[in-house]
Amino acid sequence: MTTFTAPVLDLHVPSPLREVQPGTLTIQGQQRDLAIVLVAPGSAFQPLSGKQGLFLLDGSVLLLPVSLGVITSPSGTLDVPFVTPALNPALEGLTVPLQLAIVDAGQTTLESTTLLGWLDAGI
Repeated sequence: MTTFTAPVLDLHVPSPLREVQPGTLTIQGQQRDLAIVLVAPGSAFQPLSGKQGLFLLDGSVLLLPVSLGVITSPSGTLDVPFVTPALNPALEGLTVPLQLAIVDAGQTTLESTTLLGWLDAGI
C-alpha cells in the first residue's frame, strides 16, 4: 500500500447515456485546480508515483486529454454539461474509460476513474 500526500479528488458522470442525451461531468476537487479528463479506448494499470496515483487508461492506441477548466467554486465542485455524440451506425454502444487529472501549482496528479456507458438511441 502506498499513501500519497495529495487529496483524493473525484470524477462522476451519469451512466449509461444514449446518443444525443445530455449529461454532466461532475468534478470534486479544490478551488483553483485545473481539471482535465483523459479519455482512452481501454484500461490498463501503471503506477506513477510522481503523479501520486495510478494511470488506469490504455494510451497505447489513443489518449485524448480534455481540459474542463479551472474550479472556481469555493465548494471545489465543477459541473461540465455535455451532449453525448451520435455513435457510428455500426455500433450499438461503447464503454469509455475516463480518468481525472488535476493540475495544481504546476503539479499534475492522477485521480479517480469512471466508465461512461454510451448506448445507441434505439436501445
